[in-house]
Amino acid sequence: MAARKKRKSTDPAKDSTPSPVAPGESTKAGGSSRPSRKKSSKSSKSVESVESVESVKAKASATTSESKTSQFDASEAETARRELRRNMLRSIITEPLLTHIREQPDDLFDVIISLNEFYRGGMEGALAEVKRRAEEWHIPYSAVSNYVFGRLNAEQIQQLAAETQALNAQNRRNEAVVYRIWEDSDIAVTLTRSLTTVKADAAQRSFHAVGEGILWAVLDSGVDGTHAHFAEKTSLHGRIATLAVAEPIEHRDYTPDGDERLAVAVAAAANATPPAPVPTTSGSALEDRLGHGSHVAGIIAGYWTSDQPDGLAVVGTEVRDESISAQTDTVVVQRENLKSISGVAPLCKLVSLKVIADRTLKGNETRPNGPKQTKGQGKVSWVLRAIDDI
Repeated sequence: MAARKKRKSTDPAKDSTPSPVAPGESTKAGGSSRPSRKKSSKSSKSVESVESVESVKAKASATTSESKTSQFDASEAETARRELRRNMLRSIITEPLLTHIREQPDDLFDVIISLNEFYRGGMEGALAEVKRRAEEWHIPYSAVSNYVFGRLNAEQIQQLAAETQALNAQNRRNEAVVYRIWEDSDIAVTLTRSLTTVKADAAQRSFHAVGEGILWAVLDSGVDGTHAHFAEKTSLHGRIATLAVAEPIEHRDYTPDGDERLAVAVAAAANATPPAPVPTTSGSALEDRLGHGSHVAGIIAGYWTSDQPDGLAVVGTEVRDESISAQTDTVVVQRENLKSISGVAPLCKLVSLKVIADRTLKGNETRPNGPKQTKGQGKVSWVLRAIDDI
């Protein structure tokens, strides 16, 4: 029994007492000792610890990035909220005019001033106050209903606003002449398709709807009175005299160029010998250097027929050359004959109300308040004056 116990005790793998093996070394039988396994475990834990640190750093970095993005988004949202709130707050000087005068305090600004409808002196009294102030500041202006149009500098705009704000704060609103001051915004032109798009050709054929007895006002860059499409003529529909309007209707130009040309014409009539009748229009409404107004007028009531039996080759088209001999895709220009062309309502009358500038004018040193306009653009105030006359 003792011998068996001794043999059993000599088995290092089964011996409860560890052999004196240096840490990290292997025994001859049974592989690595327990100390070696402990070292391996510590090493594994060390690697896992390094990976864990890197993972934590990566997560921390991602969290920081997400935090910065979140802060940035929150900042943008807060800025947008503040801007929206600022724009919705009531003010005498409206946006974007208020921002413009703050950014460019030395400039002149075209403005629309809405007068206070509850002014104690009524609208007549408000307009009298406007006239007094305009004379004091030496500023030309025009008015339609309760709107006044003029060009002011930043200081003048802010002065008018400060006066109104002070009276409102004292609950004396009926003493304020000004209600709001708006920017007289630019407007621009666009081109669109017409006759077939609105099915006017079908209406003409089906109901003979050709505009007879109707007067159209064209608020645009003028109408070319010399254009063949607006000349007096006899058509299949009847007699056409598109631009021949009768008094008191007349073609008018509301652009600064038109206002100045009318002033020159009035002065010339007054100085004539004998004095000539005072003109009410300069004729510039029937000029169109831009072409857009004439295009629109042609859509409405233009009419033309060729004096050639087979028509004139004026319709141009471009087609792709698909022949076998063509080495590359080339363009073939073709022309087709046109015998006649018509607008939507060829028998109607047109009155040209020019509200889009057909040439550019800029003030100069000798005339800083001279007429200023940009070709292809107009002002809201010009449109409002035209609508008021309609």
